Amino acid sequence: MEDYQIIKIENHNFYLKDENQTLDYKNNKKMENLKLEYIEYFDYIRIISSFGVILIHVSAQNWYSTLPGQYEWEVFNFYDHIVRWSVPEFYMISGALFLSKQKTIKKIFKKNIMKIGISYIFWSLVYCIKDKIIYNLTLKKFILKFIIGHYHLWFLFTINAIYLIIPALFLIVQNKLIFEYILVLSFIYIFILRNIILYSKYFIDNDIINIIIQINGRFNNILLNANSFYFIFGYYLNNINIKNKIFSIIIYIFGIFGTFLGAKLSSFISNKQKKRIGDFLTYESFHVLIQSIAIFIFFKNNFYNLRINKKYKKIIKKIGKSTFGIYLIHPLLIEELDRNFKFNSLSLNPIYNVIFLTSIIFFISLILMIFLYRTPLKIFI
Repeated sequence: MEDYQIIKIENHNFYLKDENQTLDYKNNKKMENLKLEYIEYFDYIRIISSFGVILIHVSAQNWYSTLPGQYEWEVFNFYDHIVRWSVPEFYMISGALFLSKQKTIKKIFKKNIMKIGISYIFWSLVYCIKDKIIYNLTLKKFILKFIIGHYHLWFLFTINAIYLIIPALFLIVQNKLIFEYILVLSFIYIFILRNIILYSKYFIDNDIINIIIQINGRFNNILLNANSFYFIFGYYLNNINIKNKIFSIIIYIFGIFGTFLGAKLSSFISNKQKKRIGDFLTYESFHVLIQSIAIFIFFKNNFYNLRINKKYKKIIKKIGKSTFGIYLIHPLLIEELDRNFKFNSLSLNPIYNVIFLTSIIFFISLILMIFLYRTPLKIFI
């Protein structure tokens, strides 16, 4: 994962004033005054996003074993929706950091892609060995599971794919006109056109929806996908100032509204179709985008440079540093708590048990990561 830093020029963020302006790293004299500064609010977002990811997986643990309309399923579905912003926040933070300074392809491969690759190999092996011991996997199944990886390791594949195109994304964000053009075009494609399909396919005549789907299909692979959109959008949000309190409150209200909209629609459609519908859980969903923007802006506006004692700040930095490891290890704890102690999201009333179980797993994962960072195994986290 990227270091906790951002490029500063003469103690101020560098903004492009002219729509065709680009950064000249060889000749621009302002680049001589570069400073690296710790971005405090990123750590707060990392921490709550890590908690959110665990909450998603705890909620999903029995999402498929319960039925729409059933009290437990409705609770799991609600919790799953209210933290859908968790993964997009990680993309946005990474984009804000990576695209704030130029990196050579060699450095990206050596420092980032290789590190993620090594982490993937190690943790995929850990989960495969666990399954081999418990379920006595055949050699063929062991190899296949190792290659495909545990369900949560998809993120490592995706983030590495984005790392591969960082040089191109960097060029895009350095030209204000092109950057905003790509953002708007991708927004229309990902969050307007696709969401018209998502929000209307259960209410509008199938023939009309099929036409929209065909149109949508013709644009596939032309523009950015949702993951890379969040990546460059994080850079954009980090470099604009939204200090107007009324506007910020409007964003927060829309974020809350989006949260309940997704949960309510998912519940309504699932009950109507009499089957579990996960369409509204995707990161392409418009309400997930609204959630993600609201969370990012809230922490940027309120946690940017808190005046807190150094001891507390040191703790926050340590927890923030451990979030990648927490992400890697938490499914292991979810599975083993269930297998060895029969403690899962259905063990108690889910309305409070989901939060309780998530908290336990978060803190155990954190303790394990703090310990592992003091061992040679730190190279894998």
